[in-house]
Amino acid sequence: LTGRNSNMILTKNEMVIDCLRRIDITQNRFRQISPGEKYNLPPAPKKKNPFSVGKDEFIQLARTPQPVIDWLRGHFIGIGKLLAQKIAFDSGLDLDKKISHHDEDEMKILWNAFSQIFKRLSHHDVTYVIINNPDGKPESISCLDLPFIPEDQKLHYPNLNSAIKSFFSAKLGTEGTNRELHKISSVVNRALEKLRQREKKIEEDLRKSERAEEYKRFGE
Repeated sequence: LTGRNSNMILTKNEMVIDCLRRIDITQNRFRQISPGEKYNLPPAPKKKNPFSVGKDEFIQLARTPQPVIDWLRGHFIGIGKLLAQKIAFDSGLDLDKKISHHDEDEMKILWNAFSQIFKRLSHHDVTYVIINNPDGKPESISCLDLPFIPEDQKLHYPNLNSAIKSFFSAKLGTEGTNRELHKISSVVNRALEKLRQREKKIEEDLRKSERAEEYKRFGE
């Protein structure tokens, strides 16, 4: 229900009855969505499910020349920048070192940090935090405390609903203010441009008027 591919589809007996967005063969050769078409599930994601991946598979995947954070984000569903940073931070590994350059012992350490976090999440051992940027504006919501973020940039909440409500209220308020500021500044800038053009014209007329007596004499 989010992102550019969001849709709502009503099906019966594996057939599409209706949908919010119709997708024909010109838009997608492999998966058409329109009334009367057979409903096909979306393709399975290429990334791994972090809740079901095992230790051996985790270590086996570590054969790419990517830094730890990029590797975590690129290989597992649902891991964003902050969660990847949290896993890497808990492991204590060198974040700039390529994942394929870590030895087996280091990969076991990373696996332990990774598996502990997802064990916590599966048991709902979470804490809800809004992360602000240094200017005090909300940047993201985390379900884990992040020790590498300064305390004055974190706001803790008792549950996810209150965190989301606070986050989007602040975000939408800021965006609304920015829209109004943009609108006002556009009007002001257009007015300024007109005044600059007028000023330019007046300066031109003034320059011409400096030779008015001379031209008058020529005329006479």
